[in-house]
Amino acid sequence: MKNAITPTTRVILYLTTADQLVKLFIRLFFFESRFNILSDVLTFFPVVNTKYSWVAHYLPFLESRFFAVAINVVIGYFIYRIYKDYTKQHGNGDKTVDLIFVLAMAGTLCSFTDKLFGGSIDFLYLKGFFIFDIKDVYIVVAQGILLVKYLVPLARNKVKEQVAATSEAEEPPEGDTESDNKEN
Repeated sequence: MKNAITPTTRVILYLTTADQLVKLFIRLFFFESRFNILSDVLTFFPVVNTKYSWVAHYLPFLESRFFAVAINVVIGYFIYRIYKDYTKQHGNGDKTVDLIFVLAMAGTLCSFTDKLFGGSIDFLYLKGFFIFDIKDVYIVVAQGILLVKYLVPLARNKVKEQVAATSEAEEPPEGDTESDNKEN
């Protein structure tokens, strides 16, 4: 019988479990603790976030638990479909794509689990900005890798195309160069 749990799925489950166990440990033993991790920039400061998402802090209609869970399911489905379609089209073996998928799915699964339990225990406070947890790191790192791997080269190619098009438009037509004009 074929092993139903792939190595990729196993890593997603490990990362999700790690996130949830850290939150449980903090909730049980360190919820009232506060201390600096990186000078005055990053602080350990646990809170229960019942807003379900960063966006819900600014758009109150997104505070619905049902809506938040539904969004998570839809996002998880799209991440899975995009990954499956990509690997079907390009084959397996691109470790960067696998890493993006693993981090994005682990972050989505952690977020889904948090919502089922009524909120997330966020515990890393970036002073002056926001408070976050491990799942947020998973998601941001996945987005960063995606940007570097695909969008930066895409933008670079677009700029090269525009420079080439501009250069071609500025070149004088044949027979209309400065040396031709001097001969006349």
